[in-house]
Amino acid sequence: MTKRRALLLTLALAAVLLVAVIVTVRLRTRRHRVFRTLPAEKVAAPPAILSTEGFRALEVGGRWGDLADLLTRIETEHPSEYAKWSLGYLHARALIEDNEPRAAAAKLAPFLASGHPLRDLALFHLSEIDDSSATRQKLIFEYPHSLYREQVIEEELEHLTDVKSLLAFASRLTPNRDVSARIVEAQLRAGDANGALLRGVSLLKGGTTDDAADRVSRALDRAEFLHRLNAAELTLLGDALQNHRHFARAVAVLSLAPHTDQNTFDLGRSYFGDEKYAQAQQTYLRGAAATRDPKWKATFLFHASRAAQLQGNDAAAERWMTAAIAVPGRFPATSAALTQRLRTRVKQKRFAEAAADLAALRRDFPKDHALVEGSIAYALGNSRAALVTLNAIPPALFDKYDPYEVEYWRARALETSNPRAAFAAYLNVLRAPVPTHFAYFARRRLDQAKLPQELAARDLEVQKQIAAGNWEAARQAETDRYLLSPRDARRLADIYRHVPVYAAIIDKKPQPYPSFPLSTTDRGELLMAMGLFDEAVDDLPKRYDLLTRSLALNRGNASRESIREIEIFMNSVPRDYVPQLLPRTVRELLYPRYFYDAIADDAKKYGADPTLLLSIMREESRFDPRAKSEAAARGLLQFIITTANEIGREVGIVDVSPDDLYDPRVIIHLGAKYVSKLSEKLGGKRYAVAAGYNAGPRQVALWTRLAPAPGDDIFFSSINFDETKQYVRKVMNSYERYGEIYGNGAPAGGVRAEP
Repeated sequence: MTKRRALLLTLALAAVLLVAVIVTVRLRTRRHRVFRTLPAEKVAAPPAILSTEGFRALEVGGRWGDLADLLTRIETEHPSEYAKWSLGYLHARALIEDNEPRAAAAKLAPFLASGHPLRDLALFHLSEIDDSSATRQKLIFEYPHSLYREQVIEEELEHLTDVKSLLAFASRLTPNRDVSARIVEAQLRAGDANGALLRGVSLLKGGTTDDAADRVSRALDRAEFLHRLNAAELTLLGDALQNHRHFARAVAVLSLAPHTDQNTFDLGRSYFGDEKYAQAQQTYLRGAAATRDPKWKATFLFHASRAAQLQGNDAAAERWMTAAIAVPGRFPATSAALTQRLRTRVKQKRFAEAAADLAALRRDFPKDHALVEGSIAYALGNSRAALVTLNAIPPALFDKYDPYEVEYWRARALETSNPRAAFAAYLNVLRAPVPTHFAYFARRRLDQAKLPQELAARDLEVQKQIAAGNWEAARQAETDRYLLSPRDARRLADIYRHVPVYAAIIDKKPQPYPSFPLSTTDRGELLMAMGLFDEAVDDLPKRYDLLTRSLALNRGNASRESIREIEIFMNSVPRDYVPQLLPRTVRELLYPRYFYDAIADDAKKYGADPTLLLSIMREESRFDPRAKSEAAARGLLQFIITTANEIGREVGIVDVSPDDLYDPRVIIHLGAKYVSKLSEKLGGKRYAVAAGYNAGPRQVALWTRLAPAPGDDIFFSSINFDETKQYVRKVMNSYERYGEIYGNGAPAGGVRAEP
């Protein structure tokens, strides 16, 4: 064996070993150092040229120390190639992970030279070792587009605590709200109350929903400041506290401001958010009595009815709905009150009165989506009038999911009187070009039906078209055959290979990634050849296609970006492509399982459904540990701090901080317990748990109580919050797909693979 061949064998072993160690690397506590198990790609098989000893070495592998030892060997035996391919940088990475900081710092030294293409990455890792403000600031100010810049800014802000250093730091940055919030806190510590108040109010005027606003609102919420704020500033502070779920303090602050319509409504919202529905109802009724604006009056009365209904008092709720409807004018609150009163009356089987509400919607809101909602609600509760009601909905009012919900309920209504028409309607739902969840419900209904004639007819049609060489017609017939009764998909796969646009997808494979020896000095290719996909995510060569980029981003744990790329790739997939025939890699990239070992362990500990927890995580954060929402939710499962503290006490985690919510180990632990609690509270019903995660268990209890009959499909259609309904659709679509891909579940649903 030549010396060069021996080197290549050693490098190949190093690359495969690196994949193994990244798979098993621990999740670090430091919030900017988060590694995850590779979700969609198993460790690649080693190249065939590796010896049997190489295979055994890999079996023993999985430790950064092994990689460091292997690189030491390469450095000794092949020093010129070690230098040529910048393997000292990979060596430093391995030593850092193996807790050898001094040796790692020595290996990083050559890469810190000015102009070196890996200098920004080396500065980041050196900052981990020396914990030096000077090192961090070199990275921050020399490399404005560095992969690690935002993370290092956060790290630096934890070390800068005095006003002078914070102001100096801020002066060199583009305007940064997080830095301004830290300055407010530092000014308070330094006794500069006036400066803190001025800066804090200015920051809140720029927005009240982000982390900076949370910091500032808590800092300004003190007696010495409250009496100095004017009405607008008190409202601003109260809104910020409310947005960040500090409801009791929001009530206290808003109560100090003059009682304008907006202020009264915000006060009611704070009580409502705190689930103090009696106080919310009183506040809204007080607002209704005081206002001179009919739109506000209708709004107050409708929200008072919501508060009453969440207390279980349907009679009082109906009185306030009726009062809201009676206010002269046609407002959003009017149509909302009509549809909710209709639902309430349908549940009580007061069909004549409910029909009058539906007639009022048709008369007063003929172009409002509330007419669609009211019609579906009436059809679900009154089976005798279901068909005529559904058929009367103006199609122009439909959003992209409505036609398939209406078609599904038409099919349900036709099952007894006209089974063939019902069958045709269910098939239309399964063919939907959008990922409607009603495809899953339709699939379940068809599983209970006897379809021998329909299946036999399609089998004959497929055979006829294949014999004639009409592959596109054969594909259409076999697609329907497969949707009606999923089975072995090999015949459909064979047909796909005769239709070019389908063949291009079924056999699609990612492009090969670079390996040593390289014929280029491209930074991204160098990092990928080393196996450092996590640091190559911003440097992926443009020559890679969407599938290859998504897989590279997946390997680099850039979860949100990876899912985005594969979802863009799905735009090139024909709209009626059966998901089960997508390449396995595509399906796993659409539905990755980041953090699954931790999810499975904690779910088992608390009796939660791990697939449901995984599906919720996909929807909440796209598996990004640093995800933030405008509603003060943080982390993988988008917890708010009040819920985190409540659940934390139950599992023995005392005093959860906002930053703890960015730690995957903490948030998965809390999330598993919370999903378990929701499941216990909501009778173990997955759809209800998904809805409860978004809208809260009290609201879910109301939807369940007003649903005209039992069943997941009826519950789903009874959700009258658009946001929650779409949330449940996505979560439960993901739930079904995860079961198919990883749990050997039977094919379910229609032709769209996306959630």
